[in-house]
Amino acid sequence: MPKISIIMSVYNESIGQLQRSMDSVLWQSFQSYEFIIVLDNPENIKGREYIVSQQKADKRIIFLENEKNIKLWASLNRWIELVRWEYIARMDGDDVCDPRKLQKQVEYLEGNRNVDLLFTGWEEIDEQGNTQVRIPSRIDFQNISKTFFYKSPLLHASMICKRKILEKSTYPEIDRPEDFSLFLDLIHAWYIFDILEENLYSFYIQTQDIEKKYEKIRVFSSNYLRILLKNTSKFWKNIYFWWMFLLVIIQWILSRNRHIFNIFFIRLQDIYKALIIWDVHK
Repeated sequence: MPKISIIMSVYNESIGQLQRSMDSVLWQSFQSYEFIIVLDNPENIKGREYIVSQQKADKRIIFLENEKNIKLWASLNRWIELVRWEYIARMDGDDVCDPRKLQKQVEYLEGNRNVDLLFTGWEEIDEQGNTQVRIPSRIDFQNISKTFFYKSPLLHASMICKRKILEKSTYPEIDRPEDFSLFLDLIHAWYIFDILEENLYSFYIQTQDIEKKYEKIRVFSSNYLRILLKNTSKFWKNIYFWWMFLLVIIQWILSRNRHIFNIFFIRLQDIYKALIIWDVHK
């Protein structure tokens, strides 16, 4: 029977969030795994105490604590050096996975040995409990070098993959979005992406007002732009890469000025959504 190393990073999650997330892993129908949890915030005392208490009750839990916040990409790479099993599964510290998720993913990977990375559909849940289900199609994954740049079909936290892939292609030394840069490398290397077209993951989100969106996009657009510039030689023939490149440049320009951003950002989002719909139906 194959075994899985599940890796989860914890920062400021509350006890309630940790209990919800950890229970969803510990109650999986597939039980052959190790559960590696890294605390990337030594000031989260209550979180540490809760994880240690659970570790005493379940020996599959491996607890690591960084002496200081070293960022998610560094913690992810630290996990990979420690994993022992054939597959690596991701998990976020405030989310929930369906109790059948690992079982379904392992069975699919064992029956489709050519697949390198396997994702699932998911639901997004906000603070008010409103949900939106997103289930990308297998066709999207068969055309991942195209759809990756405008449909966002990959939820990093739903991923399970072969260990050797992340040993060879580590997470880049960049703050969010570290997963975007990794996926670019893996797409260019022609790894096989696939999906279970089922909602098997609950992704908790925080609704953001225009000011928080401004701050987030100001940082993210700068990081995205650096990543895209670094990868132009790999994707220079890909028109969808350049479409995203253009969008990021526009976001970067708008986010240099708060007033301009407030005026044009919503309009830009509407145009982007309309173009996606046009591409799907053409």
